[in-house]
Amino acid sequence: MPPLHRTALLAGLLLALSFLPARAQDASQCAPEYTQAETAYFDADFDRAIRLLRTCLEEADLNPDAQVRFYRLLSFAYIAQDERAQARAAIEQLLTVDPNYAPDPETDRPDYVALVREVKAARTPADDDDGRRWLRWVLGGAGAVAAGVLTIVLVGGGEDGGSTGNLPAPPTPPN
Repeated sequence: MPPLHRTALLAGLLLALSFLPARAQDASQCAPEYTQAETAYFDADFDRAIRLLRTCLEEADLNPDAQVRFYRLLSFAYIAQDERAQARAAIEQLLTVDPNYAPDPETDRPDYVALVREVKAARTPADDDDGRRWLRWVLGGAGAVAAGVLTIVLVGGGEDGGSTGNLPAPPTPPN
């Protein structure tokens, strides 16, 4: 394969891969902030805990497990400040990330457990993103396939724009 074709094929492959959904980074980038927020929460400095958690949730690309932890603690802080609407919004975000989330009645605040149950009961199936997750994968896969086909079409055949290689000449017609 000529170098130009290899380069075009590689460019097409990279383009196709760019259509695939990106994986979120791990939570280590916000681990210090989470620890500080947790300490602030236990020290009853709820404003600081909320500020730290919201900053990471808004600015960092956290994986789903980390998002659940952050939204859980955020809702704890809002509940502690008696900001039920804000706590409810944090729980709704948590359930958007993990629709199957269930609080632990043994370790979680009772008012938090009750609020999670209340929010889950009020949600409709359309609120859960699982119904559309397959669509993102299908569209991403279709985009990758389209990019691959486009690359093959653009690269074409041989060096002369479509030559089929070294085929023998056709026989001469009889007189």
